[in-house]
Parts: sequence; structure tokens; C-alpha cells
Amino acid sequence: MHNICDTIKFERERLGFTQEHFAKLCGVSRRSQANYESGIRAPDADYLTAAIKAGCDLEFLFNGTRSKQLDEAALEDCIEILEDALVLAGRKLTAKQKARVICVLYDEYTDDGVELTAQSVVRHLRLVG
Repeated sequence: MHNICDTIKFERERLGFTQEHFAKLCGVSRRSQANYESGIRAPDADYLTAAIKAGCDLEFLFNGTRSKQLDEAALEDCIEILEDALVLAGRKLTAKQKARVICVLYDEYTDDGVELTAQSVVRHLRLVG
């Protein structure tokens, strides 16, 4: 079963915040933040609202599954990686083909633990005509 204390800590770390900084963003003390992350206390609605405004994924906090909100930085990375891969492979794609590849790349890139490089993307280029 899912435990919100684990996802709160994971999201804080994913966003690159210390407990103290994240606590300030969410309007609580560092001790309260530590209590939320250890499961000693449960956060209230005000805290959760502030956490979401700080960048936490609401769906992930509550059920451990990533929502499909667009991550502009990840999308930008995917576009740059695709452009590098096209140069590396000596290929040109239509806008429709690029869109298809970028959709696949984005899904892979935003999965936890998947690293994409131009070299690893060249295999995706074989999937488009």
C-alpha cells in the first residue's frame, strides 16, 4: 500500500530542496517537515496545497503514480536530444514524424531512471518511415 510520507520525501528530494527550505515553502517548521516524512504526523490541506505550488505532483503524492502533466523542461530536453540524434543519424523527419518520436521520447524520459542520449534515440528513428 502507498504511504504519503514516502512520496513527500521523494518529491522534496526530486525537486532539490532541503527539509528546511521545503518546510519554509510549505509554511511549516523543519521539525514538522521531518515528522511528515517519517510518518509521525500527516500533513494538512494547507501544507499539501503549498507543496503542489512548490512543484510536487499531486497524483504522485496521494497514490504513488505520476500524473501526465507536461514538464516543459523535459520536453525541451527531448527536442534537443532528437535534433542531436537526427544530425548523428544523418536523417530528416517531417513535423508529423518528429511529433511521433518526441511523444515516445517524452514518455521514456519522464519515467524515473531512464536516461536518454542522442545515441540511444537513434533506435527510435528506425520506427518512423
